[in-house]
Amino acid sequence: MPKTGDVPVSGEFVLESSKVATKRVDLAPYFAANHPGHYSVFATVRIKDWNEEITSPPRSFDIIEGTRLWEQDIGVPSADAPANSTPEVRKYILQQANYLKSQLRLYIRLTDASGARTFRVFPVGRMVSFGRPEPQVDKFSNMHLFFQDGAHSFSYIVVNPEGEIIARRTYDYVDKRPRLQPDEDGKILVVGGVRRLSPTDVPPSKPTTPAEEPPKPLPSPGEMLPLSH
Repeated sequence: MPKTGDVPVSGEFVLESSKVATKRVDLAPYFAANHPGHYSVFATVRIKDWNEEITSPPRSFDIIEGTRLWEQDIGVPSADAPANSTPEVRKYILQQANYLKSQLRLYIRLTDASGARTFRVFPVGRMVSFGRPEPQVDKFSNMHLFFQDGAHSFSYIVVNPEGEIIARRTYDYVDKRPRLQPDEDGKILVVGGVRRLSPTDVPPSKPTTPAEEPPKPLPSPGEMLPLSH
């Protein structure tokens, strides 16, 4: 697999004796992983004080060709570029893969304009077979993706031009099917449905405690109240 850059493995940490640690590194931006096939990856740890290198056992993975459902070019202005300069062009690609016993999974790829160089690729979740994902791009070049992942549940994800997930929420179909809708200012909102707090929310959701709930209004004169059990 062609290498497009050096993988930045940074951040020192102290590992005590008999302890185990995990170091996470994103390899996708530094290798041209554009061709389907069977690959292996391993890590080499250099211990300076021992003047020794230790190589981990290889782990295998497969790259498969997903079905392109949607793609759109975006302009990404550089912070160091002069005003009125031509922005860098990138591309959002929404792909579907079916490799886990009829489970459809959605992936987002962020590439250059030609699609030859991949900056980020990551799974966004499982999709029901009868669902139709709704991708849209707002005026800030953020990608909004809304898709059905259960009989009555929907996932909402927002990705910025750097390939970072800046929002993730879950909605339930109660009285009206939730969907994406732009407002007058060009912002994309979720209308309909009821939001459900989830541990995977981005930013993390803070559950409402009874002390934080707003006080309920007093009944009007002559108003009937339900009995409590």
